Amino acid sequence: MRGAALVSGLALSLAGCAPHVVSVLSATQGAAAERPMPLHVMVESTAVRLPLPVGGANVAFSGVDRALLRSTERAFSPILSKLGGARRFEVIVELIEARAEYSGDQMVITLETRATLRATVGNAYIAQTHAHASATASGPPERGQDAVRGATDAIGKQLAGWLLGQDLEHR
Repeated sequence: MRGAALVSGLALSLAGCAPHVVSVLSATQGAAAERPMPLHVMVESTAVRLPLPVGGANVAFSGVDRALLRSTERAFSPILSKLGGARRFEVIVELIEARAEYSGDQMVITLETRATLRATVGNAYIAQTHAHASATASGPPERGQDAVRGATDAIGKQLAGWLLGQDLEHR
């Protein structure tokens, strides 16, 4: 009986194993180097569980917040090159929903954000928006990094379109 209890306990401890954590970004794909820009981007991710667990699989994705920062900075880059000058604005991108589900060899990633644009002098509110994206991937969940980056890139593009509409050159 003691052996059966030991096997049962081992099965329970294995069932509660920590997930296999997979990084969304490689070491060479980190956030952009800090350089003087007229706009500073920050990502706030305390509202979601990170590393992002994948429902239906024993996998979790780390670096989702850094991928979102990288995607947003890349999408904003052409806009910011036109502005030039010292830092005048900041965008706080809040990751307010993050889900990953795996079933039947398909993974679905869903991300939702809220972005707030403020002037750095006086912390004056300028505008706010939401952006969301979903991406899918086929195959094992351990190879879903491209889907996560696809969702963060889509959000970055949505936020860049919003930022273009803010007419920052005249603020």
